[in-house]
Amino acid sequence: MVYDLSSNVVIGQGVTAQHTARFLLSKSKKVKIFSLKDNHLPQELSHLYTNSFVPSTQVWMSPGISPEDPVLELLRKDNIILDVDYFLAHTEVPAILVTGTNGKSSVCLYLQSLLKKMGKNSVCVGNFQPGILSLETQDLDWVIIELSSYQLYWLQKNHHVAATVLLNVEHDHIDWHGSFSAYTSLKQGVHQYGQVCVDSGDYGGMSFMPLAHKLFHRGHAWHDAMNMAAAQLVLKSLGMEVAIPEQWPGLPYRQSIGYQPLSIVINDSKATNIAATLSAVAMMKMRYPNQSKVLILAGVSKVTNHSQLRESVRGCQLLIVGNDFQDLEDIGQRFSNLEDAIKTLALFKGVILFSPAGASYDAYSHFEARGEDFDRCIQRYCGTVTSD
Repeated sequence: MVYDLSSNVVIGQGVTAQHTARFLLSKSKKVKIFSLKDNHLPQELSHLYTNSFVPSTQVWMSPGISPEDPVLELLRKDNIILDVDYFLAHTEVPAILVTGTNGKSSVCLYLQSLLKKMGKNSVCVGNFQPGILSLETQDLDWVIIELSSYQLYWLQKNHHVAATVLLNVEHDHIDWHGSFSAYTSLKQGVHQYGQVCVDSGDYGGMSFMPLAHKLFHRGHAWHDAMNMAAAQLVLKSLGMEVAIPEQWPGLPYRQSIGYQPLSIVINDSKATNIAATLSAVAMMKMRYPNQSKVLILAGVSKVTNHSQLRESVRGCQLLIVGNDFQDLEDIGQRFSNLEDAIKTLALFKGVILFSPAGASYDAYSHFEARGEDFDRCIQRYCGTVTSD
């Protein structure tokens, strides 16, 4: 596929849009960044902003733009691409696409770790780590691309990659996609791109579940066992045999456990949807059955019905930060910001779980910044935290 980059419009002002604009500038291409919102681009890109659509030869879509967004009425559908489209059309590096409601970032890191053990140079990019266009000039053996359902919605259909991994499909982004069946169909559609397809056995690929059960019986937590199994099976199916290491790389702010003088503190800022938080609550209850418990929700929820959370948080004190989760207000205490919530826990004895179940963009640039702020507030009001 050949793309005409003589003039370009990037839709949106997020991190992906900014990376795309910088890539086009590095190639001395004409580019504008179009948004109907006020200009909040960094200083070096602010001159590219426009709120009046400019016809162009190529339109670069930011994946979070909803198909119902009024901006789409101004676009020609035949020249819309993602940064992932351009990369896959121009690279000769074999790629592995990874998607799923939960666990995809972990599996990407696991794959990278296993490939490194075999002396292979690889990198993880996509939903968790934007900037895929910067890889164009890098010398790589493999590229591992994490894809959200938003990216899968916009991704063109003519790509071919070495392998695809679909981990799980839970209720998430339903308001954006319209229905659970539509969301499931998009996730399952990742397999149309892969020569090798791996999943739980429910979506037409080779099942990682038998290996996951073996790892679980060896003492690994169930979600870790499934992620490890998926990573190992996809490489084995590509002809690469590798033993599972004793220690796997961990994601920042994914159920990170620490201890302070009075409480056990779990920073799970990476939990941006209900399914991730349900998993964290279940882990907390299993690991600390006799402790008092606090769950802190925060951010922008991706659904309007939180009945599953209501059942899950029974026996826990619930703190809600921000304006969302209104249907849980009768069982929780609401705060305008994270610092005010943490102040109330200064003398709390038990387990403090920060597992937001919502996206971070209402108050932070990304989930890592939110996790850092949680750590800062805990240190300030509850005492020094030591790692597990």
